[in-house]
Amino acid sequence: KVNEKYHANLGGGKPYPVDLRVMEKMGLNGEMLAHGDHEDKLDEYRKEGLILEPYNVDFLRHSDIRFQYIRHKKGLGVSDDAAVVVGALLYNMSVGLGVYLADAIDTLDKFSLKFYEQDDALATMIERSFKDFNLTEDDALKFIYLVSIPEDMEDKIPDSS
Repeated sequence: KVNEKYHANLGGGKPYPVDLRVMEKMGLNGEMLAHGDHEDKLDEYRKEGLILEPYNVDFLRHSDIRFQYIRHKKGLGVSDDAAVVVGALLYNMSVGLGVYLADAIDTLDKFSLKFYEQDDALATMIERSFKDFNLTEDDALKFIYLVSIPEDMEDKIPDSS
């Protein structure tokens, strides 16, 4: 929605539990999955057994299964650091701290032994509370746009803490 509203070119993806043995057999690696365009290949990856059903994974018993970020669409990212600052400046320090905690949850989720995507659960909870915070979807889209990394600035602005 940000891309449509602001004529931006934001990319994105999400973490998946993947089988490292299948990844190797398919001639892929983590770098390729994290930086390529894979939206049209997700069904194939599931069929081949690369992407596993998250709720059937026992990471302690299967050392070849890891969380792997798979980019769906190439494009610009957002700066987590800028999000903390913009949240505090646009709203208040509590929002800035909340953004910082959301980023920490996202980071810790990557090392969890259970696939839960707590950052998505938190985002859904906040979205349901927009009215309580006197916010709209447009406010959220504007915030995302403001913390997006401009074209030709990818090497100058950090995209993560």
